[in-house]
This record gives sequence, structure tokens and C-alpha cells, in this order.
Amino acid sequence: MPHFASSRDINIEQYLTWLQEAFNNREIAIGFWIILGLLFCLSRADLRSSFWSIAKTLVAPKLLLFFGIVALNVVALCWLLAELGLWSTPQLPPSVLWFVMGGCVFAGRALQSKEDDRYFRNLFRGSLRLGGIFEFIVVAYTFSFVTELVLDLISPT
Repeated sequence: MPHFASSRDINIEQYLTWLQEAFNNREIAIGFWIILGLLFCLSRADLRSSFWSIAKTLVAPKLLLFFGIVALNVVALCWLLAELGLWSTPQLPPSVLWFVMGGCVFAGRALQSKEDDRYFRNLFRGSLRLGGIFEFIVVAYTFSFVTELVLDLISPT
């Protein structure tokens, strides 16, 4: 975050410059949708009560243990890749974003794999379909902020 001498020195241009230097357009767009969704949930009484129920569920000890184990795996993998020269500190924001938005979901879905013998085969086939190719292109390249806002709505993950 940019350093400001006092609160009256805060300049919106400095803040936006820092935001664009720290995060790419995809991360800013995802943050925008998350904040918008949270504000919407908190603005309606019926959704607000459901939102707090979900929040309480997410901090249940068993789920915290599960998320903690997944986080330790991600940290260990990042450390190993850093030792091999394949990961660096600037990749931290995308790694955290992947953990929150995709890694935990993927790990949760993997728990279903013991119930479905074809889970990994279907996962592999799904990645080769048009949606998988589209998602690879979307993940591999960062687009303009407006394009990212639209892609975040239609992208499956």
C-alpha cells in the first residue's frame, strides 16, 4: 500500500496506481465482484441472516482443519517450486486467489472421488472440452478491466 504522511495526503490517483501495480485486472475485477456480492448480501435482511449462517459454517473446526491442510499443501508446493526457481514472490497474489477461488473448491470436489470411480477420468475429459480450452485462455491471459468483469461472470471458476 502506498505510504501517506497523513490522512489529508491521501490521493485517489496514488491509491489507484498502487492497486494496478499490486494486482492485475483479473484480480481487481474479482475483488470488485466479491465486494459487490457481499454488499448485496448485507443489504437484504433475508440474505444477511443466510450470509451469517454460511460464515459460521465456514469457521467450523472440521472445515478450518480441512482448509488449513489444503493451505499447508499450497504453501509447501510454492516453497518447493521456489526452491526449483519456478515460483517467486510476485506470484503470491495469484496463488492466494487460486487457493481461495479454486483450490479449496477443487479439494472439496476431490472428496467425492471415492464415491465416483470415474471422477478423475471425467475431470480430464472436462478439461479438454471447449469450456476447458476457454478457461485456459482466460486464465493464461489478462484482459482489460471491463473484459475481465464480463469474463468473471461467465467463466465457470
